[in-house]
Amino acid sequence: MKNKNELSYKDLKMTCNPDLFKFTTTQELEPIQSGIGQDRGIKALEFGLQVDVKGYNLYLEGPSGVGKTMYTKNYLNKIAPKKKVPSDWCYIYNFDNPNEPIAVQLPARSRKRI
Repeated sequence: MKNKNELSYKDLKMTCNPDLFKFTTTQELEPIQSGIGQDRGIKALEFGLQVDVKGYNLYLEGPSGVGKTMYTKNYLNKIAPKKKVPSDWCYIYNFDNPNEPIAVQLPARSRKRI
């Protein structure tokens, strides 16, 4: 006996009308540069990148494949030219105290796109 809440496999199939699209293949489309449906997360990221406080970090969390890395890289590449290039840091082994490496600040060589 079929439960009234049960679905047939036929009910799960969705057909899309290809005439809705104005392209032949997705290679014709421009890459998406913004986040889709992640307005709250995007605002939090943009706010967090404006906070200029020592020791302040950002953590991005969410399911794989939603565009966190893509959007973050695109946004950083957009704002990076307006920011001061940070120093590079090198950590050297400390023979006197192996648990405390020696931090050496070096001038930045160039700005690279990430």
